[in-house]
Amino acid sequence: MLCALWLASGLAQAAEPARFTAQLEGELVIGPQGQVLEVAFKDAGWLGEDVRRGYEAKVREWKFEPVRVQGQPISARGRMRLDLLAERDDEARTASFAVQRAVFLDPETYRGPGKVPSLRAPLYPRDAALTGIGALVVVAARVDAEGRPTEAATEYLHLTGPDPGAQGRRFANQFQRATLAAIKYWTLKDVAPGELVRIPVRYLAPGQSREERRWTRVRPVPVEVPAWVVAASAAQAPIELADSGERGSARLRLLTPLGLPGK
Repeated sequence: MLCALWLASGLAQAAEPARFTAQLEGELVIGPQGQVLEVAFKDAGWLGEDVRRGYEAKVREWKFEPVRVQGQPISARGRMRLDLLAERDDEARTASFAVQRAVFLDPETYRGPGKVPSLRAPLYPRDAALTGIGALVVVAARVDAEGRPTEAATEYLHLTGPDPGAQGRRFANQFQRATLAAIKYWTLKDVAPGELVRIPVRYLAPGQSREERRWTRVRPVPVEVPAWVVAASAAQAPIELADSGERGSARLRLLTPLGLPGK
């Protein structure tokens, strides 16, 4: 799989270790013992056959908490939204591949109507838009009884598009401010007061499409995570939300760690 992705993915050459991400959706079936029985990706042809099979094999290695009904373990079907990660070192001629983030959602029929919230889109920073810079901002937040955020902080941020050079921190600060300003007006459904939620906010540079499937070079920007987020995450795993604000399934709990080993 690694060699195939190196040769077939079309990743741009880089003089130093570089990171690339891509988004992938699909469905899976989990067995009574928490094992993955079936995997089906949606619109994954752009990956190439070998790469797609490699990621299917990776997902099949995952282990979940068994889903129980009236105390009895059952098979369960769910949807998944994955952030794929590729890190490559051209000098060492090595590459590493992983799933960086995964959100598992109940099937459409299980979820029921009217469950997907409508979230106000942040204002796109003007300087970043003119330069073609995009971003992913992952926010940790707590809400009140009405689902309105009472605390929010940036947990992770990366930039996409042209290399911003020395302006990377400035662009990152702009995206952080825009995101935290928009979140004040959000209402998050099915989240209890005090629960910690993790929300990904994606900024697609002008000309990009959310339906476009490809590897994208990313440049992580370090952020200072507040102590309250660190403490809350250590006490209980955050609730993962999809880009739309839809809460991850309470039934489907992944036990296998994600990301690159040791990073």
